[in-house]
Amino acid sequence: MIVKFKFLLFFLIAISTAYSQVGIGTTNPNADAALDITSSNQGLLLPRLALTATNNPTPLSAHVNGMVVYNTSTSGSSTFSVSPGFYFNNGSRWVRFADNLVVESTDKTNDEWINGTGRILLGKQSNGVSQRSSGSEFVILDNGSVGIGVTNPDAKLVLNSTVSNTSGLKFTQLNAATPISSGSALGVDNSGNVITVAGAFTEVVFTASLGTGAGGTTNATLAANGFNTVPLPNVTKNLGGGTWNTSNYTYRVPISGTYLIKSSVRLVDGSISRNIFQSVHTSNIDIPDGIWQTNVYASGSDRWTMLYTRLAYFNQGDVLRLYIYSDGQTARLSDASLNITLLNRN
Repeated sequence: MIVKFKFLLFFLIAISTAYSQVGIGTTNPNADAALDITSSNQGLLLPRLALTATNNPTPLSAHVNGMVVYNTSTSGSSTFSVSPGFYFNNGSRWVRFADNLVVESTDKTNDEWINGTGRILLGKQSNGVSQRSSGSEFVILDNGSVGIGVTNPDAKLVLNSTVSNTSGLKFTQLNAATPISSGSALGVDNSGNVITVAGAFTEVVFTASLGTGAGGTTNATLAANGFNTVPLPNVTKNLGGGTWNTSNYTYRVPISGTYLIKSSVRLVDGSISRNIFQSVHTSNIDIPDGIWQTNVYASGSDRWTMLYTRLAYFNQGDVLRLYIYSDGQTARLSDASLNITLLNRN
């Protein structure tokens, strides 16, 4: 048997040397083929071995350009992982043959897409040699999620700019010079998710008054020695969703934020002297943010107006009202006003 095998090997070498082609299953091998195997019921079984990673030649002793094997193992990290299938060696790493590829790829770059478990990712930089560093990854998961600068995106698009408090996004046709006045603004929650911010473009302004400015006309009478809400029947502006209650003259705050409050009360001309407290708050009480003043009576034609300004934070749903305390005397008001403006949300 050994003699026969040696003879057959010598015979094949002799034919190859003489004719430069070897035919198995055919007596007429193709002239352009070094080896022509012909069969109608058998195939070619290439070496089957277990690779460890695309960047490791094992079980070979070194990378060999042009080497083709069938890998039987699943091994390696995500960037250099291997899975069962045909691989060829390009002289520096193992490269998997694309499954079911029947047309030539139009990608002529050197970036090299790598098949990983549940994902594909770019393995190299454009020079075809340097591996992509941390923060420069580009990954597409099987579920359609895309990661830029990350290897395991947990949303449809995850972008890691690698710079703190910088999104990495840039819109060439959007800028602060041409803002819009309506719509929803985008914000970021504590987990980095992009969300819409309710009321971000809403202008909140409220203006109401009691009379027309005629100092000799009594338009409201408030009892002495009590914190009484000032009636304001004339609402001239209410933007932003605030609710004005026409029964008790209170304003419900539509958005949490910092508000600028301005108000005024005017006594009927010639009102006698008394101490008066004025404030805008969520309840009719004496608060540090209120103001006390005294109107000084000298004659029956004295005019007196009390101005009030407050900067305060209010929560959505807080109910505000303008109120006064008239110390020892009934307050006859000829006019009053209330202005509420949202300066900053949250």
